[in-house]
Amino acid sequence: MAMKQEPPETNESLAKRLEAGGLHFEQIDTTLHEIRELLKPLPEMQVDIAKTREIVEAWVAVKTMGKFLKWFSGLLAALVAIFAAFKVAVGAVWRLS
Repeated sequence: MAMKQEPPETNESLAKRLEAGGLHFEQIDTTLHEIRELLKPLPEMQVDIAKTREIVEAWVAVKTMGKFLKWFSGLLAALVAIFAAFKVAVGAVWRLS
């Protein structure tokens, strides 16, 4: 089994290979430039996202406070009703005596 030998490199074949490699690097450079251009607005977007997050957190706090006030007003109404019932009962007992 004889191994097939490649012909020796010539100056022309080396030049072609270098040119092809150079084109490949130009494509990579172009792609990196496009990516950099796409990423330029990223810091502004991050600031907008942070502001939106703050608004959402404030809204959640307001909703939580609303739920608390609803619960507290129900409790307060129940206490007022109990106090009024107790006052009426005490008044009825005093009138009967």
